[in-house]
Amino acid sequence: MALKLKITGREGVIFNGNVDFCEIPAEPGIEGILPGHENFIANVMKGKVVYKTGNSSTEIDVPADGFAEVSVDAVNIILSGKS
Repeated sequence: MALKLKITGREGVIFNGNVDFCEIPAEPGIEGILPGHENFIANVMKGKVVYKTGNSSTEIDVPADGFAEVSVDAVNIILSGKS
């Protein structure tokens, strides 16, 4: 089961794809998310989103605050545009 990750910023979609795992810089700390994760909404802080597909790991800089909506099979991150 894959996890759909979508990151949207002021300029449009930054990333949209299926991943095996992701970490988001949430307000209380780094949240690790696997498929099947409990649903929640969190404030996203400046930092890095890390996602893994197979043995490959990628980091995306998050230069702005925003929020993340996590469901069983998807993570949607909306960035506010404020740097």
